[in-house]
Amino acid sequence: MPIPLYYQISQMIRQEINSGDLKPGDKILTEEKLQQQFDVSRATVRKAISDLVYDGLLEKRASKGTIVATPKVEESMYGVVSFTASTLQNNKSLRTEIIDFKIVSNIFEIAEKLEIPESETVYYIKRIRYIDDHPVTIEDWYAPTRLLPDFNPDLFTSEGEGQSSYSLIQKKYKYNLVSIHDIMSAVLLDPEESKLLDCRKGTPALLRQRVTYDENRVPIVYSSGRYLIKISLDFYADQKEKDR
Repeated sequence: MPIPLYYQISQMIRQEINSGDLKPGDKILTEEKLQQQFDVSRATVRKAISDLVYDGLLEKRASKGTIVATPKVEESMYGVVSFTASTLQNNKSLRTEIIDFKIVSNIFEIAEKLEIPESETVYYIKRIRYIDDHPVTIEDWYAPTRLLPDFNPDLFTSEGEGQSSYSLIQKKYKYNLVSIHDIMSAVLLDPEESKLLDCRKGTPALLRQRVTYDENRVPIVYSSGRYLIKISLDFYADQKEKDR
């Protein structure tokens, strides 16, 4: 049985995306050029493109035309769960690269989030998270030095559960992390962020600012990250409905 022409076109584009020849934010050939290249009808080209849009590989933008979509990883919001645990529970491989570590102070915004004097020192980590070898997150991470004595990047592993700051803080420092305040908004990646996440400047991302508290409502960690993920939320009318 001959392979449908629309399928041949979609497979060619899919292969270019998977190989990295086409990166997130890149425009694909126009419908007219694809028509000419494959000597097919406009309807055939549109069928190929619509299949790739349905699969989440392409996006149609009014201002840019059809572009390669940003890879999305779905994360469920339920309980105090780390990004590491959520990813591993979804049977994805996760790898973390720490690209900066230092002790800083006198940053008003950070002190405000952590409810500490501006002069107090905090640990700062900048890290990139990779899922299935694709960079999906740049994160700036802060915690008061007085709460985590002798903290250093060597306490983390580059893979597995040991990448989780939540796991480390609870196991080594014995804090019971019980609540999170998350603020999420849409942003466009700047040139540096786009380079680190291997996508085009101006690619849409999720800005996620998170403060994590212990059982005494003491802020232990503040993090701010650019995420190429989807957030999944479930809402229930009552506890009985949730337990079904």
